[in-house]
Amino acid sequence: MFLKILKSLFMPTEMIRYRTMGIVFSIAIFLLASYLLALPQMTFTQNNRYLIVDEQNPYDLLAFSDMSEGAIAEIKAFKCQIENGYINGECQDSVQEAEPYIFPITYQDEPYNIYFVFDLYNVFNPDATPNYDIQERFNATLEADDNKILVVIYQNRIHYQTPSQRTLKGKILEYPKNFQWDFSEIQTGKDISYKLMDLYIPDIKTETTFNTFLSTVVYPAALILIVWLIFKGGNTLYSFKEFYNVAAIASLTPLLLIFALSWVFPSWSLLFYYSTIFGIYYLYVIFRIQNKTKTVD
Repeated sequence: MFLKILKSLFMPTEMIRYRTMGIVFSIAIFLLASYLLALPQMTFTQNNRYLIVDEQNPYDLLAFSDMSEGAIAEIKAFKCQIENGYINGECQDSVQEAEPYIFPITYQDEPYNIYFVFDLYNVFNPDATPNYDIQERFNATLEADDNKILVVIYQNRIHYQTPSQRTLKGKILEYPKNFQWDFSEIQTGKDISYKLMDLYIPDIKTETTFNTFLSTVVYPAALILIVWLIFKGGNTLYSFKEFYNVAAIASLTPLLLIFALSWVFPSWSLLFYYSTIFGIYYLYVIFRIQNKTKTVD
């Protein structure tokens, strides 16, 4: 019995027995694929985020590693601590608010300036506005000198901007509830790089989840619709539901293959291979089923 069920899940001509199953189960299979294929990459990124900074330099984070001991000492002197999603009140009394602290560095063999700005306006007041106007006081100066990196520290978030992010006007990194950062514990510029990477993790997970959803749910639905329009006049499958149900079962083979490989090569994005294998295999399954003269119930 078990072998018969197993055979029906992986043998193309046997998959037709699932054509009438509830479509809810098919949708659940695709959603499960979305979760499973995102899991290895998200786990690897979470557990190896500092190694990723060292080896891949995402978001130009390694620029901070060239900060001088004097710059680090100045930042450590700020009585600033971020916890429970907000910065502490003592920070406002120890910094020159809305005035940039400028730290010169050499990044990618070119001179750069890192602008640290503390803008601790009351984010709880809906009528309050930032004290530091990024557009007027920073972006407007980039034509004269584009080699600038901006870090604006707010009560509940950080605005991070590098030359590679100019067209996006920087990135807003909100403090998660479990995020902690005591400035007095900063030892090197890389500590700043790592903390900013911590703030990127939620966005990376969201992006990974979204891309996986597109590859495992949206793309298959579009492909199934096209295949249904082409093959719906065949001998065995007629309705969109039947094509969708067979596709859900057919997706198990590439799902298991790519899920296993994703744990072996977690730093690689294998979604393209999943989409390609699924598309080719599903077309093969439909071709075999539609050319089958005898329906297996």
